[in-house]
Amino acid sequence: MLTKDHPFKIEQWRADESEKVEDLASAATLSIILGAWHVAVRTTPDALLILRNSGHVMERMVTPGKAPAPVTTTVGKTEAPFSAQLDDLRSFHVLRAFCPACMHSKYIEPQPFIDRFGRKAELAAIEKKMRCSKCDGDAVRLEIHTRSR
Repeated sequence: MLTKDHPFKIEQWRADESEKVEDLASAATLSIILGAWHVAVRTTPDALLILRNSGHVMERMVTPGKAPAPVTTTVGKTEAPFSAQLDDLRSFHVLRAFCPACMHSKYIEPQPFIDRFGRKAELAAIEKKMRCSKCDGDAVRLEIHTRSR
């Protein structure tokens, strides 16, 4: 539920910044809103997302990808409408590999993945092939981030 009492908020704008589309999430704590931020980046293609703490802009990102096809549902299975491809990343994006088992993370440039898997490779497929360099865990997640200035 979106309320004015929560200081953290995620807004979705059109990529050209012409119009605010909606408030996607609000939360009282940073950890909750950061989880929602990562979900919004992965599931809201070609939009400007703004993460705010009260009036302060903490993060802005034009998300990669193109508008998804409608979600298709079959008995017992829902197919995701959008999976980012390496080709969707822009020059200001960097990938962060994160291992939930040991909390190890590392920022990685997209180019080595493009060279190895090709531009059309989906991030979800690459995640399945990754292992943590610290604990050898296989549940590594790739997150899309903007480069620091």
